[in-house]
Amino acid sequence: MATSIWFEHDGALTPQALAAPRWLAAGGRLLDEPGFDTLLIAPVRRYEGAVAALLVPDDLRGRVVHNGMPAEGGLLPLRHADHVQIDDWSIWTAGEFIPEETAYSPTTHDQEARCFITKARLRDGELITICPGQAGKPCGMVYKRAAWTTVVAAAAKFRCPNCGYDPKAGVWSPTPATPRPTLDHVFELLKLEPSR
Repeated sequence: MATSIWFEHDGALTPQALAAPRWLAAGGRLLDEPGFDTLLIAPVRRYEGAVAALLVPDDLRGRVVHNGMPAEGGLLPLRHADHVQIDDWSIWTAGEFIPEETAYSPTTHDQEARCFITKARLRDGELITICPGQAGKPCGMVYKRAAWTTVVAAAAKFRCPNCGYDPKAGVWSPTPATPRPTLDHVFELLKLEPSR
């Protein structure tokens, strides 16, 4: 599973992969070193639904809001689709299930490994795809790359027979917040046409 962070900037949402711990600064910038008003965010192995962890320093308590609730200082587990607001900017976390594409190696993978679809024994160096599974159901089934590409990824209704993973389901993205009407906007809407 890959962890990413979605940033909202100028009304557009953009993802950025989170492969290692990084410092999160105002406006959603990722830094390699801590700075003023930064939060530490790190990907985690999926544990109890968490895809990342956010370290909220005590001096930022009250400024960090997690899924609509003020966050206390300390370590905050973030799950898929969690929304974090810091002052006037937002991020969302995403845990994407992405198939792993690699070359088969008997020293890394099971020596007796076979393609889950064709049942053919795998050869050293042969290109394979490993199914990532889906939320609540990890998989790890090994497929010959050609079998995965032609059967699982290409067929309209075919899913991994072991876990039900659908590679055509698409990538998750947050729904941008719709701006709330201001009081001036409400007053403008309430203006009545002059009576005749």
